[in-house]
Amino acid sequence: MAATKDLDHITMQARQVGAKVLLVGDWAQLSAVQAGGAFKLIADDRGPDAPTLHEIHRFRHEWERRATFQLRAGNLDVVDSYVQHGRVESGGREDMLDLIFDAWRTDTTAGRTSLMLAADIATVADLNARARMHRVATGNVVHDGIQLADGTIIAVGDVVVTRLNQRALASGRGWVKNGDDWIVHGIRDDGSVQVKRPRGGPFATLPADYVSEHVELGYATTAHRAQGRTVDTAHAYVSAATQREPLYVMATRGRETNHLYVDTANEPDAATGHGGAVAVEPIDVLRAVIITSGAETSATTVREAERASTWARRMEWEGAAVHEARHDPPTRQL
Repeated sequence: MAATKDLDHITMQARQVGAKVLLVGDWAQLSAVQAGGAFKLIADDRGPDAPTLHEIHRFRHEWERRATFQLRAGNLDVVDSYVQHGRVESGGREDMLDLIFDAWRTDTTAGRTSLMLAADIATVADLNARARMHRVATGNVVHDGIQLADGTIIAVGDVVVTRLNQRALASGRGWVKNGDDWIVHGIRDDGSVQVKRPRGGPFATLPADYVSEHVELGYATTAHRAQGRTVDTAHAYVSAATQREPLYVMATRGRETNHLYVDTANEPDAATGHGGAVAVEPIDVLRAVIITSGAETSATTVREAERASTWARRMEWEGAAVHEARHDPPTRQL
């Protein structure tokens, strides 16, 4: 998810010292929050010469490996695969969030690593709150803790995620990276937090200012935040507002299973809607999501498309003018 300006800065530095930049990623996933689209532009420009991954080792099931390629390409037939393998649940929003939480609770109780996902921040906050309340009630998390920038409370026992690379914060031979999972083991009077990775290892101490700005609860996360993460099971909330790129990310985080919970109650806008919710089929929702791409287009691609459109309109106008000149009778001057 490198922004175009960041790529330009990196390549400029590499050019100055005679280095080579190798870009590795998946243009079909979510792009950077800032202006992006450059990676896809480069991949399109290289065409068949761009190295492409043909084997996926993350998934336990062969059908899911094939489905990943179909989903990435926007193939609508992939919906049938998920339905046939029992990976799709459907209903109203609250029912879907209940099912997601119940499935996550079952998986984590059984010792699996599990992640709840959604495309929007509000749903993620709801799921994180449910998970934390459950862990407090079961005695796995201390009730009182410290408040983060988004108003969330974290305490000893909570699962958290760091969101900023910080090489100065050591953890054994490693260091604190964006997307790392941790368990909170202690909170000091100065607001710093002592954490350890879920599978053990040395402690790391996160300063108070880092904790406030760059730490989040790790039970649920957005599609943007989930890129690069791998867990045993994933449970994703999908609605008519979801787009293909977030769906692609959310449906590919789990090794063992990836479940989609489809909101089929299309709630109309309270200000303009007439009547109640309109129920739709989950297959229709998923197909609509897949054909709706939110991928950012690079400025170069937009400019070339505008030039092509302008040229086409000009040729059409000139062709019409020539045709009119050939077929209209001359006008006599009286």
